[in-house]
Order: sequence, then C-alpha cells, then structure tokens
Amino acid sequence: MADAVRKRGQSPYNLWLLQPPLQSDSILVNSDAKMELFYFLEGATEVEEVDYTPLKEDEKSGNSVPGGFEHFANILSRGVRRKVLWTGASTSALGRPEDLQIGFPDLDANKMRIDNWRRVIPCIRRVKLHETNSVERQLSEWFPRNGASLQQLLDAHSSVPQGVLLGVVGLLVRKRHWVSDLDSSPWSLHTRLRKKENV
Repeated sequence: MADAVRKRGQSPYNLWLLQPPLQSDSILVNSDAKMELFYFLEGATEVEEVDYTPLKEDEKSGNSVPGGFEHFANILSRGVRRKVLWTGASTSALGRPEDLQIGFPDLDANKMRIDNWRRVIPCIRRVKLHETNSVERQLSEWFPRNGASLQQLLDAHSSVPQGVLLGVVGLLVRKRHWVSDLDSSPWSLHTRLRKKENV
C-alpha cells in the first residue's frame, strides 16, 4: 500500500483497497473507475470466476497490452477463459476477439449493478469467517420454484440472524447458484431471487 502511494506521486486519483468476495487476498486499484470495474465484474451474472492476478503484477512484467489498455483481470465466462482489458475512454478495439474490453461507457450503462454490488459484497464479507453451508442448504431447500423476494426469505427464516442471512444470499448470488434483479433494481427487501436452473 505504501509503495502504491509513493508511485502515485501527485496523481489526483484515489487508491482503493478492495476485497474480492470469493478470495482471501485484497487488491489495490488506482482510480474510481477501476473500483467500479471491480464491482461491475463481481456482479456480472455471466462471469463465474474472476482472477485479479494481472493487477498484482508489476507494469514492467506485462500488465499493459497492445493499444495501451490495462490487463485488469482474467475471467471464466460461460466456460471460456478471457482477459478483461480496461480501455478507459478509448473506443478503438485492439486485442483478441475473446478479450472483454470495458471502458467508461460500459460502467455508465451498468450503474445499478455497480451500486448494488458495493452494498452486497460487504454483506458477504461479514459472513466470511462463519460456517455458512448449513444456512445455504436450508435456504436452497426452502426456495420456491418461482423464486422469492429478500423480504420473504427473511420472514421464512427469522431464526437466522439477519446479517448472516443477507451474507448467505449475497454469497449464493455471487457463486451464481441464484440469480437476481440486481442489474435493474436496488438491493432491498424487494430484491427478487431465483435459483439459476429456473432461468
């Protein structure tokens, strides 16, 4: 962290220390836009896995790719391994066709997802040290075929502490076992949830 602050120098950009919900190591990003890109990827329903190793590699060892784009992460999306390239304001498309290029227009088009996952991930982090398998199983066995709202889940499982339940719901959505309406509606008691196989 101290090294990143020194490297930043007089740059006006913020530094963000972020904790991926399914990983133990934190990552450091050097702008608000890249912080939003983190939440964009974590909430993308088609992205099963995100590997932020490219962020941890020194720029001299190949973090940049042709066109000056930044190699932000590697993902597994619909069974295909792809690079995620941060393009910023650039609209030129360089790189392999399978690379996922994301810039400001993509972030602007997905503000609801980004805002929601800024709230969901802290819920997941709160249960990280808990054993959640029994609650995950309990919720999955109860779950109606046509889905349920977050309020219905809370009402039906009042014996589970609310913080734990919210964390487990977030975890099930992030593991892509459940799907939600978090791309189009705020994370709230009205959030709709369904098992993935019902999609």
